[in-house]
Order: sequence, then C-alpha cells, then structure tokens
Amino acid sequence: MSTGAQLIMLWENIAMSVRSIVANKGRAVLTALGVMIGVGSVIALTALGTGAAVSVEARLGNLGANLMIVYSGQPRGTALVRTRTTNIAPALTLDDLDFIDSLPPDLVVMTSPESSINGQLKFENRNTAATVIGTDTDYPEIRNFRPMYGDFFSPADLEGRRSVVA
Repeated sequence: MSTGAQLIMLWENIAMSVRSIVANKGRAVLTALGVMIGVGSVIALTALGTGAAVSVEARLGNLGANLMIVYSGQPRGTALVRTRTTNIAPALTLDDLDFIDSLPPDLVVMTSPESSINGQLKFENRNTAATVIGTDTDYPEIRNFRPMYGDFFSPADLEGRRSVVA
C-alpha cells in the first residue's frame, strides 16, 4: 500500500469515528464520563495509599526504628518463677550504662536510663492517673518527646540533682 493510500484510509477512519460520535452523542458522553471517573478514582486511590504509607512510616520512625531497649532484672508483667532454665539477670547499673555509652558511635549513638512507675498524681484537690518516668537529658531526643508546656530539664538540673518535672 502506498503512502497516499494509507493517508486516505486514515482520513476515512477519522471521518467515520467523528460521524459515529455525532450520531451517538449520549453514548459518547457516558463513555467519556466513565473514563474520567475511572482515571480520577485511580489517581485518588493512589494518592490515598501513598499518604497512608508516608503516615505509617512517620509513626514508626517516631517509635524509634533504630531504638534498642535493654531491660534488667525481672521481665515486666511476669511473676517471679524460678526453674532450672530460668535465670533472672541482675539489675543494670549506671556503670553498665557508661560502658554501653563508651561503645563506638557506629554501634551506640546515645543512651539514656529510664525507670518508670504508675500511680496517682495529686495536686491540691485534683488527682489523675499517670506514669512517672525517671530519666536524663538525652531522653527527649532518643524518644522523640516534646513537653506540651515548658522545657525538658537541663544538664545543670541533672548535675545539681534538682527535683524537676517535665
């Protein structure tokens, strides 16, 4: 087939398509509407999925994806039961923390001791259930913690052994 014949056939196909669309306007509009709704739905669901993935990654990052927690002594929430195969580790000390902190920076970036207790906090005629955490100045950066009001305690507060609540 020559180039001229191909152009004539292309032109005839385009003309036939236009005549078909003009003759069936309702069908053409509904088809175009269906395509637009379908494409819009795919775009919306893709954006929703991407947004959800970003949100989950951010939340997991805030939990501490590179965080290692070391507990000492009796595991939380378990009764003290000794068997021949169960050994309870002795409590960690601040010397142990200093040793862990002295490890190379590619292994350990920061350390922070943590001790917590649940109870009732009372002030004047108000009380509330709360968890009190004893820690040091690196805690906010390690745990991505920001106080709602005020500032976290400073190294001077820690060195002066001041009674500070954040």
